[in-house]
Amino acid sequence: MRVAASPRWLVVSGVALVGFVVLAVYVRGAVPALDADVTARARTLAAEHPLWLWTMQRLTTIGGNVALVIAGAVAVLACLWRRRWVPAAFVVTALGLTWAVSRLLRAWLGRPRPGVPLTSTTGNAFPSGHTTNATAICLVTVLLCWPYLRRRAARVAVVALAVAVPLLVAITRVALLAHWPTDVVGGWLIALAVVPPIAVALDKWVS
Repeated sequence: MRVAASPRWLVVSGVALVGFVVLAVYVRGAVPALDADVTARARTLAAEHPLWLWTMQRLTTIGGNVALVIAGAVAVLACLWRRRWVPAAFVVTALGLTWAVSRLLRAWLGRPRPGVPLTSTTGNAFPSGHTTNATAICLVTVLLCWPYLRRRAARVAVVALAVAVPLLVAITRVALLAHWPTDVVGGWLIALAVVPPIAVALDKWVS
């Protein structure tokens, strides 16, 4: 299959799923004090520093649906060009299912956003769709590339990038008042819960 589909990923996904459920229950009530405090600071920062606001508005597109489609299409085409049919199916299934689950959860949980966002938004707040998208893209990239990375430096670089991008997108969503901090944590967790089991299931199916 040539996807890093170790069953150990299922432990990570299980922990992430439990964490997401606990977090979802936690935020269904009143807004946590940490959420309110960080959002208030983000509102002040955006008002006092226009360049910061402008930068956040540009960087947040990394996690948008357009970026998700483009990244997915590039990955699928690369897999098809190398005649890697199962990895191509993994990309489509992982990104598509993660996006759908995130949308359904936002509609079901119905958490409102923190005031008037400083960027365009749709739907509810929890979990953050942009953060989920970015995390899913990076997870898929790591799982696809890992078997081909022989040097430790290359693996470290890929993992560092896979951590940095979702973190950056999460910061932009909070900075733009599009999400509470717990929303972006929910985005990380739901992507971790959904993507790896798909790789493991496809690996079992083709083996």
